[in-house]
Amino acid sequence: MRKKAKTAALLTAFIMIAGVFAGCTTYDNFKEEFLGDGSGGDTIKIGVFEPATGEFAEEGELETRGMELANSLYPEVLGKKVQLIYADTRSDLNVAKTAAKDLVANGPSVILGSYGSVFSMLGGRYFEKENIPAIAVTNTNPLVTSEKDNYFRVCFVEAAQGTALADFTAESLKNEKAAVMMPKDDDQAIEVSRKYSDRMIKLTEDEDAVLSYQEYSPGDVDFGRQLYRIKETGARVVFLPGAANDSLNIIRQARELSYPFIFLGTELWQDEDFIKEIKDRKEKEVFWSAVFDADARQTEMTGVFLEAYSKEYGKSTPKEATALGFDAYLLALNAIEKAGDPQNGRKISEALRNNKNFEGASGFITFDQKGDPERSVNINGLSAGKVTVVYVVKPASVIKAEKEKEKKEKEKEKEKKEKEKEKRDKDKKEKDEEKDKD
Repeated sequence: MRKKAKTAALLTAFIMIAGVFAGCTTYDNFKEEFLGDGSGGDTIKIGVFEPATGEFAEEGELETRGMELANSLYPEVLGKKVQLIYADTRSDLNVAKTAAKDLVANGPSVILGSYGSVFSMLGGRYFEKENIPAIAVTNTNPLVTSEKDNYFRVCFVEAAQGTALADFTAESLKNEKAAVMMPKDDDQAIEVSRKYSDRMIKLTEDEDAVLSYQEYSPGDVDFGRQLYRIKETGARVVFLPGAANDSLNIIRQARELSYPFIFLGTELWQDEDFIKEIKDRKEKEVFWSAVFDADARQTEMTGVFLEAYSKEYGKSTPKEATALGFDAYLLALNAIEKAGDPQNGRKISEALRNNKNFEGASGFITFDQKGDPERSVNINGLSAGKVTVVYVVKPASVIKAEKEKEKKEKEKEKEKKEKEKEKRDKDKKEKDEEKDKD
């Protein structure tokens, strides 16, 4: 009889637990709902929407590493402890859908991620519905932010690199004539090229600043015809907004033909095989855009990040995804602090949108109304066999702020000198008066 009663009690408990789990999609939800998280309401949650397993686990880990590093340095906001809560997309769109729902159910103030623009676009539907601000880390697809009111990104959009590389062409290389050679039917390359051309025309005040537009099919092996046509125009700079492998083949053939072109590329060239070969070839006139480089200490926070990374991971060089993940967390904290209410998604989004010249590890960041950053862009090249930052393109807002700061400092210095002069004149007058008395 006692055995039957015990069995019945266990069965009842099992049914109750099963009922609980029917309304909670994960054990974490169950634990928080019924066991509590031990915070007593003193915890502010920030969601980490990243692939921890599957095909993109390595990329997701790099972004997450930056968030965790920032959390270890800055673990509190509004006097409360910040708790990172994780949702693994498993690099799968179907799983990512459930992961996004689970993350929303946990009530984070801000969500960071995900690696892969398509995952962010999918998750954004659920985040938007619950008015939870989100910050993408390395997504460059414009659709991540353009269709959402509360999705932001810390990485530049694809096209912004064209503008930065045009600035580098005209202002650093002092070159007013260029050419573009791009892959056929590549929307990203077309948009980046358009931005490059528009900026070159504006900077040079010359409608013919870009002398030639040549196309090739990805995977081609012979680019002689296109390169010859560019050479005939007299252009010295050639912008290659295509993939690293095609760009490398173009550069090889140009050198074989003894064409003295300066080649420019995008962050697609941040590829280990590409960089290894241009190092081996000792290329001096090959440059590409990047969002972060450990050698370019653009802000005080860059140094803080590098020191913390070195302590945690030794002498390895941090990837740009880690620096951007670090900045995404800092921006989230900054917005929560300004909003003053971790549960008010509207105010937090507003604080992010009104952010001006935020000093992150990867440079200065200002969000526009779409949620895209007006940010620093590094131009990398080779120096003494090493990849180094040869030029930094700062956003207009930073340049304006620096000029205003410089102006104020000059006015302050002028005022100081005037006061010193007044004091000298006064001292001299007093001495002269004393002499007259004598």
